[in-house]
Amino acid sequence: MEAFINKVCADFVMGTSIYVYETEEEYRKIYHRIDKEVMHSAPILDIFMKEDKKLWVVTKITKNKERPQLGRSIVHFINGTVFEYSDGKERPILKNSIVFDSKKGRVEFFPKKLRDPELWIKVDRFYGMPPNKKVVLDQSKRFYDVSRDRINFIVKNKDGL
Repeated sequence: MEAFINKVCADFVMGTSIYVYETEEEYRKIYHRIDKEVMHSAPILDIFMKEDKKLWVVTKITKNKERPQLGRSIVHFINGTVFEYSDGKERPILKNSIVFDSKKGRVEFFPKKLRDPELWIKVDRFYGMPPNKKVVLDQSKRFYDVSRDRINFIVKNKDGL
């Protein structure tokens, strides 16, 4: 009976959602008082892509030992211990490697000019005026909302600041 209950509960687990904000002001408007709390606005230290097209998101919220759910498509490492689970085949997602495509409504990782990106994930919500073309997401302004299981990206300004 307990195994059945665990399976039913696992079916109702929601996935990690991705929100994109046009500016940092839009982000501050939505998170206007809770953006200083770590559980709602934890800075993302690193993002890695595994060979099997899974994302590993690394934050440093707590020092407590954790056991991440490695079966999910987006795995969150709360205490920064990603290297305990690493096999050396993870690709770090570096500068200009994350793009928001407003026409298709998705975030693309490792975009290419004439082909599909290596990985794309549908955006759940965009705040602000959607751009007319693909735009690069700011790597210094990316946050993880632990309480809502949400990744927040902010579009990089046109002048690169």
